[in-house]
Amino acid sequence: MIGLLLFLAGASAVAQTVTGRVTSACDGSAIPGASILVKGTTTGAATDADGRYTLSVSNTGSAVLVVSYIGFKTTEVAVQGRSQVDVSLDEDVATLAKWW
Repeated sequence: MIGLLLFLAGASAVAQTVTGRVTSACDGSAIPGASILVKGTTTGAATDADGRYTLSVSNTGSAVLVVSYIGFKTTEVAVQGRSQVDVSLDEDVATLAKWW
């Protein structure tokens, strides 16, 4: 019984590397500096100059990525066991209009 519990505890703690690219839905350009967080955790990353990121995610079957950047709508994307999750962000014109 104890062995089974240890096995299950170890299995749920296995992390998988998830990579991807964050782009603008408007023109497909890379979004450097976008924030990617695993919902409900403190695990996160920022995109590089090409909009790419790498993140270690536990339980990729139920994990959700929260992707945000100033001037764009925050988007939540389910990982669903994938090792590559590309995200396209829509511009948030209403938020930008408030700044001007």
